[in-house]
Amino acid sequence: LVVEDSMSKVISAHVVKSKGVDDDGYAVEKLKRDILWLGYSKVNLKSDNETAIVALLHEVLRGLKVEATEQVAEVHPAPYDSKGNGSVENAVRQVHGLVRTMKRCWEIRLQRRIPADHPVIAWMVKHASWILIIRVRGRDGKTAYERLRGTPFGRTSVGFGEMCLFRLPIMGDKAHDEDGKMGVRWVKGVFMGYDRITNEYVFHSHGRIGKSRAVKRVTKERRWSPEAVQD
Repeated sequence: LVVEDSMSKVISAHVVKSKGVDDDGYAVEKLKRDILWLGYSKVNLKSDNETAIVALLHEVLRGLKVEATEQVAEVHPAPYDSKGNGSVENAVRQVHGLVRTMKRCWEIRLQRRIPADHPVIAWMVKHASWILIIRVRGRDGKTAYERLRGTPFGRTSVGFGEMCLFRLPIMGDKAHDEDGKMGVRWVKGVFMGYDRITNEYVFHSHGRIGKSRAVKRVTKERRWSPEAVQD
């Protein structure tokens, strides 16, 4: 599922179970959260005329009307108009191309093939769209993130799937307070992307997904671990 904001050029992408509305409402919820993250009070949702996609938009519209959006509307191109949705088609090609590049790059680094149905691919697709938001500059010299938020994305760039050290939170339910001052402050994990709400680093470690505000990269010979992918 690929979505583009025509104003800021923000692109969002998610791996979904099927085209259109799925049984558990996953695609609807992801699309709705993407739209709310943009922060607009008035939104027009545009898609092609495919039945499954139109049904998805209807469900998203219903959800947005009961949340914070002031005005939402639905727009569709004329039937058989191949150029009516050209901008998002270009966004789809960008996501596909970057995901292929990231996957092949990671396979070379790990010296191991990653199946297309591996769970990590869903994280890769999401991260690819985020890279397009925070790194690709338009003719105005700005990234989509800058157009939307008014400031560049300030986090350190880390390679997808890279082994790093992540600082554990000091406060909160996930804080490392069991051993007091002797507790572990940093944990080794695999970088999976960024949280777009908090801008935290998202990592996988010992079968769990965690978030951290700080990261330390390790030496190059220790950054890529096939064993960590299997975990």
